[in-house]
Amino acid sequence: MYPVTFKGWLRLRIALAAFLAGSISHPTVHVLGLSSEWYGQVPFLILSGGFVYLIIVGEWERVLYKKRKDPETRPRIVRVGATLFLAGLVISFIFDLPLVEDIVGQSFPHNPLLGTFRLIMPIGAAAIAFGIFENCKRLPARVEQSARKAMGMMKEAGCEIRDDPLWVALDPRLQSAATAYPAEGGSVILVKPQYVDTKWFGGLDNILVHEMAHIYRRETNQPSENLEIIKDFEAKYKTDKSYSRRSYQSKTLIRSMLNLSEVLTDDLARFVLEKAKVAWVEPTRESIQTLVRSKPAWALRTRRKRWKNAMIIAMNSVCIAEMERNKIPDTGDKAKKANQELLSALPEEATRSYDYFHQLALSLKENVSEVEFKTVMESYLAAFIEFAEGRPGGLNKSASIPATLV
Repeated sequence: MYPVTFKGWLRLRIALAAFLAGSISHPTVHVLGLSSEWYGQVPFLILSGGFVYLIIVGEWERVLYKKRKDPETRPRIVRVGATLFLAGLVISFIFDLPLVEDIVGQSFPHNPLLGTFRLIMPIGAAAIAFGIFENCKRLPARVEQSARKAMGMMKEAGCEIRDDPLWVALDPRLQSAATAYPAEGGSVILVKPQYVDTKWFGGLDNILVHEMAHIYRRETNQPSENLEIIKDFEAKYKTDKSYSRRSYQSKTLIRSMLNLSEVLTDDLARFVLEKAKVAWVEPTRESIQTLVRSKPAWALRTRRKRWKNAMIIAMNSVCIAEMERNKIPDTGDKAKKANQELLSALPEEATRSYDYFHQLALSLKENVSEVEFKTVMESYLAAFIEFAEGRPGGLNKSASIPATLV
């Protein structure tokens, strides 16, 4: 396995530098009386650029997210710095208001207290930049430790993967916790920094076992990991003008198909965790219960709303089926109640669709042929489109679980 790298590390450092430089120079131009000049706004633009980038890549959320209890995820220096920065920003804004500026200028001319208030923001920004920089520097070592531990668990369970070549990298732009894909005769695993210190699904070790289960299943030629099959389906729907490659319908279909195939990957990952005697049931229960949605989607257009609701129904069916397949208790019937609340708010056909998707996810088997897997996915996507497009009379009469799964 190659050393863990941090994709976008240079851009992140530039953003931190811009954020810090803008925070220092912004109050400076006010002290020098240059804020009325056009170039007096440049520091604020630099500050805003760095700040917005931190938000876009998730760093601001990663180090300040209140629901995260891990001390490493929320460094105290960053929390204190954020308080000072925001307080300084608000105070500066208030002092810059014309009315307030006139009153303060007349009442407290040359008062050093005003200059002190101006220093709060750059001090807070310095604490934030330092905390994020130091926290990010240690992330690659933490990920490499987890990756090697996950590889060891896979090997002990008899599911060893090839580690030459294997690249593992941090990527702040990633939309999910982690992902794996083939590259140059080996495999790549990307991890979102936000999930390095997390309790989601039991932590990073468990998340990486899941990604390595994808790799193992691909190396053992399982159809659900065959990207060509997915491309074939994508090409099929691309011929329909309603489902062009860039349309939200096409993206939703592919994503829903991948979600269904995740059932088999999760089965393997939990087998590995069980063999390694790692605590996974409780954290997995909590995470899956969180994923089960209870509220319908909202959208301006009826068609888009139906497609979003179809995705939610399909996702709920997969989550609940996984709990049943792996004998994960639904404590307090939290997932069941959330799903019932969702279905009660939707038309009757939503319940029929859920029952079909749920039974299909329960019936999925390992070691099927490509033809059998394609049959399963064709049936699944046809049922998905039937509900999403509002075509009545199909599921309650004609839809059935493919015989290859029974």
